[in-house]
This record gives sequence, structure tokens and C-alpha cells, in this order.
Amino acid sequence: MRIFRNSVTSVALVLTTVFIFQSDALATETRVGSMGGVGFYIRDNSNVFVFPGTFYSYSNQVIGELRIKENQSFYSIGAHLPVSNTAQIGIYLNSPLSWEIPFESGINNVELNRTTDLFFGTQLSNFDLGVALKFAMDTYEDKPLNQPEETQSAHYFELAAGISNEMMDLGLLFGLPSASYDLDQEKRTWGGFGVGFNGRFWLGKKNFIFQFVPLIVANYASLSSEIDPGTPGSTKSEIDYGYLEVAGGLGINYQINEDNLIVIGLEPVGYNSESRKVKDGDEFTETTLILPGIYMGVESQISSWLIGRLGAAQVYKKITQKLTPQAGDAIEATSYEKDFKMTFGLGIMFGQFLLDARINEGLLFSGPNFISGTTDDMAYRLSITYSFDKKEEKKGEEK
Repeated sequence: MRIFRNSVTSVALVLTTVFIFQSDALATETRVGSMGGVGFYIRDNSNVFVFPGTFYSYSNQVIGELRIKENQSFYSIGAHLPVSNTAQIGIYLNSPLSWEIPFESGINNVELNRTTDLFFGTQLSNFDLGVALKFAMDTYEDKPLNQPEETQSAHYFELAAGISNEMMDLGLLFGLPSASYDLDQEKRTWGGFGVGFNGRFWLGKKNFIFQFVPLIVANYASLSSEIDPGTPGSTKSEIDYGYLEVAGGLGINYQINEDNLIVIGLEPVGYNSESRKVKDGDEFTETTLILPGIYMGVESQISSWLIGRLGAAQVYKKITQKLTPQAGDAIEATSYEKDFKMTFGLGIMFGQFLLDARINEGLLFSGPNFISGTTDDMAYRLSITYSFDKKEEKKGEEK
């Protein structure tokens, strides 16, 4: 059992530990989320955040992600717009961000959880090039009467680039989070940097029954927080945070026929480490080993307007927590977990729109409201994709 409370307060950049599962030119977060966890092993448009080189492949689209029912702060929208025969631009509003400012930093009234993303993609001779700029900011001010003014601010900037072709997708990113607090003479700061690399390789041609997809993921972050009371004789407090994630996997795309696809992903070993070190004080580390993770997804074109999806994932974890005090012996505890999930989804085409829904499978047991009286939601989350083609519209006008 675990004997420590995890005090590593999300130091990290968790860019790929929750896979952005997807499948085809019209893929969405909901669509691939219904397929269990195989998103890195299929080509799809939601991978543009970790493989920016794929951005050029998904043109003429507007994508809306509705992640939590009736909570627009968790919605986002993006548009992919061609500007020439070999280039396109894109913008995403309110994209989710996984940085979290530690509570113990004392900077608690600002957040880094939503960003604006700008994309550019172009086609070169041997590969497609994609570049993305992500930024976020938040501020807080409190001006009480006849009292010192309190100000807090947070900023995040990220630059990502990638190259892609039929044989590979490579992505690299560099992010800079920061936050500050000022109240009279007291100063608090938090910040650092994060880097990430993602690579996958496509072995076998697209029209083969089997296609193998080796995958590698690596993320690293280093951050620190400092509190300076600013009074004579006071001592600064400093805490360093670290994060490391390394994972490798192998995917298999089994194309049964034109309308049916099975994808299997195997992550033999994954390693994740989060650490917190107080200057001249204790150090706490939590490491997670995945031994192994197994993912499976199925997609079937039921009819011209209806798509069915089914997915499952089983992940075995070994979690080790270690507390190293400034003086005395270290204390260590290890626990094991086995996580399993199963998902079900539908895609519905109407005109140039695709509605993806992750379905509440409980309704299949209970039936709709007029049968069972249940008030449960029909879907957990939704995505809407509008696909357009300017060239086809122009041809239609000429006719």
C-alpha cells in the first residue's frame, strides 16, 4: 500500500501519457477516445499537437471538441485553412493545457490550463513540415483600500515543429511556463522549461493488410518555485521539481477490408518519474513503471452515414514512492495497479458534418427514458467536424 501522500503537484508536461486516440482524415478526440488507446498508431487530425508535420495532411476542416456536458470552459474549436496549393494555416481556441502551478508556490489565483494555438504547414519535396506556436496567459489583481496591491500573473509559450511523410512522423517541442506573485515586498515565482519528442514509423504500405507502427515518446521538464518574504533577516524557500517520461510501443493496423479496421497497441515498458526537492530539506519521488500496457480499437463503417467504434485498454503499473529526509533513512513503498477500461462510440454523418459521440453503454442495458425512466446522459462527450472543399465548390459554380 502507499504510505506517502503524493506531494509532487503536477510539475509536468503530460503531453502523451493520455493518448490522443484517432483514426483517419476526419478523426476527433471523441472518435479516437472511443477506440481504447490506439491513437498514436493511427493517422488522424488530432495528432497535430504532438506531430505538427501531419498538420498539412488535414486541410479544409473546422473541428469542435465538447469534452464535458454544458461546460464551455472545456470546449475548444480549431480551423485548418489552405492559403495556397502547398501551404495552410490553422488556429485553435481554448485548447487544453496540462501544466499545473503547484499550490505550495502560493500563486493560486492564476492558471495555465487553456491556450491559443497557431499552426503553419507546408509541403516540401520529401516531407511535410509543420510548425506550431502555443501561448497562454492569466492575470489577477487585488487592490484593497489603503492596503498593498496584490498582483499575480502566469504565462506559457511553446514552439513545436515536426516533419512527416508516408514512412514517419517526428515531432519536437519546447515549452516555457512561468508565474509570479507580488505583494508589497514579498515575491513568489515559479517556472522552468519542458521538452518533448515523439516519433513513429510506418512499416508496410497503406494498402497492405498489416501495417506495423513502432513508437517512441520522451518528455522532460525541470521547474522550480521560490518564495522571498522580502523582510530583513527572512530566508527564501526554494523547491525544485522534475519530470521524466519515456515510453516505447508497437502498433499493428489490421485492415480487414475497406470498411473495417482493427488496431492493437502494445507498450512493453513505460517509465514515468516525478520528483520534488526542498532546498536543504526533504526529497519526494514517485515513479511509475508500465509492465505492460495493451490497447485495442475497432472501427467499422456500418452504413454510408453511420460508423461504429469499440475500444479497450488494460495497463499494469508498478508505483514506487520514496521519501528521502534531510537527515535519517529513506522510506520507500511500492504498490501495483491493474487498470482496465472499455469504450463504445458512434460516428454520424450528415452532409458535410461528422458528429462523433462516446456513448454511455449503460443505456444499452437500461433502454431509453420512456422504457426505463433513466435520466443518464446518452453520451459522455461529443466532437463535431465540418469538412469543406473550396476547389469542389468552384467547380460546381463553373458548371
